[in-house]
Amino acid sequence: MHESERVALREAESTPLIEELIQLSQDHISKVLPKSKIGMAWNYLLGLKPYLKNYLKQSMARMDNNVAERALRPVAVGRKNWLFVGNEASGQNKAILLTFAQTCRALKINPFEYFEDLLRRFQAHPYNKLEELLPENWMKLRK
Repeated sequence: MHESERVALREAESTPLIEELIQLSQDHISKVLPKSKIGMAWNYLLGLKPYLKNYLKQSMARMDNNVAERALRPVAVGRKNWLFVGNEASGQNKAILLTFAQTCRALKINPFEYFEDLLRRFQAHPYNKLEELLPENWMKLRK
């Protein structure tokens, strides 16, 4: 499905649903206490109104942030294990490696293959062409 088709489909199918949800929240917010759980939920939803509109205009936008949450899960799970990484520099190195690994996963690259190839090439690779070793560029070179 092309971007324009996806945007047209969202406009046809999702716009009425989002408008109805926004109208429903505006109608009911005055009937509940603002500090109640449902009142805070309605306020939260109304605060997201401009972002919901972005979803309708951008074909690659998602209604949820599940992809980002899944990418961060390994960091959250390992947080206690990484309290004692040695020093600040090793913590930064760990963050860089995790970023590369998650980027590989997002691009459907096997991180093990990427790192293995990267370590084999790294020493002989020209310094001024290091951007070729970034996951997206590496994937293009492999094809």
